[in-house]
Amino acid sequence: MATVYIAPTAQGSGNGTSEANAYAFSSLASAESDAGTNGIIYFLDGSYPFGGNKTFAGADGLTYESLNLHGAVLGDSGTNRRLVIGSVSRNGIKINKFKTIDVQDFEQYGAGGDNNKMDSCLITSTVGLDTTSTSVFYTSSGGLDVTNTVIAPFITNSGFRFFSDPQRLTFNNCTFNIKTDGTLSTKIQYLGTAPTAQFLKNTILVCDNDANVNTTSVGDFAAHATNCSFFQMGSANDSGGTNNLYDTNPLFVDSANDDYRLRPSSPCINAGTAS
Repeated sequence: MATVYIAPTAQGSGNGTSEANAYAFSSLASAESDAGTNGIIYFLDGSYPFGGNKTFAGADGLTYESLNLHGAVLGDSGTNRRLVIGSVSRNGIKINKFKTIDVQDFEQYGAGGDNNKMDSCLITSTVGLDTTSTSVFYTSSGGLDVTNTVIAPFITNSGFRFFSDPQRLTFNNCTFNIKTDGTLSTKIQYLGTAPTAQFLKNTILVCDNDANVNTTSVGDFAAHATNCSFFQMGSANDSGGTNNLYDTNPLFVDSANDDYRLRPSSPCINAGTAS
């Protein structure tokens, strides 16, 4: 277990022992090896293009974290990419404080049930996501707990599956701001086994087109939500769950510029639960 630093390009001696000597991102495998089990890799501010899909699964319990909130930006602007979190042999991976651009889906392949985590990230899109054969959040044998994270995808294709097997996903204190283009013939939905009762908590879900969220059971997120807010999320999300707000604009400060703070008059303020 060790603390290692990484930057878009090598700093100083490039051995990862400090910010001044950070590894280059191209040497991520070396950083992962040095950090080891339950270690941490701090990403210095800057852009980290993938040049293809990426996997964060260097060691069990390894944390990948932006040194400053949203200062490290993952992904390739204008090109859809995939970030795989964990693997069948690596578990307990943590992804913290990053901003991502055009990472179209987050796949979870860890062996554990719920010990892979994402916290305080900002997920954005500049181009439409093409996830006809996958999902924004895809789980395999393991699970993923997401907290304090903003998910702001841009959806243009029909057949869109937002969650795959959401019984292995949880979202707490998160915000979904779903942007669409045109009418989606098969809407926004989930695939696989229905979510659990703990699926959504203290979370705001907004879509810019009420008609683009499925009104059948696979678009029914509210039934699996507690102390959440739904706005323009389709008629299936106009009721259900526990202590939820329905058809209520959360009043973001400036969502067009990724400012998802709530205005003082927001109905969502003090509507959550600490338990």
